[in-house]
Amino acid sequence: MTLKTNIFTIGFLIFSIFAMPMLAKADPATTALSPTCNGNILQSIEMRGWLEAEREVVQNQNIIVKPDSVMEYTCFDSHLNNLALNGAEIFSENLSDWSGASNISDDDMDNALNNMVWSSANGYLEQNFGHTLLGGRSAINYPLPSSVNGADYTCDIMDKIWEVAKCYNFQQLPNDGFMEFDKYATTDNRMLPTPCGAADSRVIDYVIGTYVSPDWAPEMKPAVKASYDNATLYNLVRNCGGSSRVIKTGIRIFDDSPSSPRNDAICLNPGCAYNGTNACTPI
Repeated sequence: MTLKTNIFTIGFLIFSIFAMPMLAKADPATTALSPTCNGNILQSIEMRGWLEAEREVVQNQNIIVKPDSVMEYTCFDSHLNNLALNGAEIFSENLSDWSGASNISDDDMDNALNNMVWSSANGYLEQNFGHTLLGGRSAINYPLPSSVNGADYTCDIMDKIWEVAKCYNFQQLPNDGFMEFDKYATTDNRMLPTPCGAADSRVIDYVIGTYVSPDWAPEMKPAVKASYDNATLYNLVRNCGGSSRVIKTGIRIFDDSPSSPRNDAICLNPGCAYNGTNACTPI
């Protein structure tokens, strides 16, 4: 054999070693895989996630109060009254310096401040903060006078509202708690200082799609029902065994006083708990 023939033979053998297994597997028998994922279940999970987020958003927007006006907290109208009383000395309302002058009265400064400042400020406060303080949550209402009347400055509203805010407890109003999802389907709980209106229509749709009648229900309900029935049957017939099923852990614990420790234990049967003395009892 020539050198060229030997090289060709060696190359053919190498090709055969690597190519034959590939050729043998080139046309395998194929079978269709059965479905392993139900997209409807994922859709229900997404709906549940949206409901959880919506509930937190609604409750946060309900509980976090609208800020009140600083003009109310600082008694802006009383500042104007004080200015009307004491600022008149530098203007022509000072009757002692302008004695005998015509068209001068002791309420000119009041009228000037009322026309230039308070009439606008009063309208602003009524239109934008026409509710009780703490965004409508407190019973304290800041009364707005109709006009400026010269008087000394007095203001204690900040002290009063701080006391209310400090002592305000959670869930003092019926719509403050975290309720079941169907409660959000009929009522928008964002009530203060003015209601938001109708509830988001997606809430009822997603409640139905997640809990009431989900798309995966036909194929999943039998299995879910069977599990529920088995659990119910177990709860009816379970026997915690009293003191015979107590397993002591070797740990000594106490509730209120270190001078009165007791043995800790666990229970063998599911659905049972150690009563703290000597027996396992149903939960």
